[in-house]
Amino acid sequence: MRLKKQKGLGLIEIMLALIITVFLVTTVVNMGSDGMAAGKIAAGIKAVRLIRTQASQYASPSDFAGMTLSNIPIKKTVGSGSGTNPWGGDYGITVNNAGTDYTLTLTLVPEEAAGPMMKVMDEDASTDSAYSGTTLTVGYDK
Repeated sequence: MRLKKQKGLGLIEIMLALIITVFLVTTVVNMGSDGMAAGKIAAGIKAVRLIRTQASQYASPSDFAGMTLSNIPIKKTVGSGSGTNPWGGDYGITVNNAGTDYTLTLTLVPEEAAGPMMKVMDEDASTDSAYSGTTLTVGYDK
């Protein structure tokens, strides 16, 4: 008895192709979301560094008194403190009463971004950094 020549793909072949396709799509989607998260962290670090640079230029010898986000020349880059960080939260600056140091605050920062950002900020000579809830605070002095 002769077997008929099969035309097309069998059920097992179709299932294997489907499984491989699902695996590849899942891998690509995960890689894309990891890349987006890394991009947001990099953008947040860049903005904090820019704010720090502009704050240093604003201060006369060790005096940050009166400094706000709106009176240092970074408004166009990081906004005026209203929903402008990469995660949709605010930036804020608080200067201590003596005007000798300031704290930069970022809100709505996810936990997975806080650790890498704090590590870089500590390497950039921040006086302290902390994360609570979704708020990242970084302290600087002149």
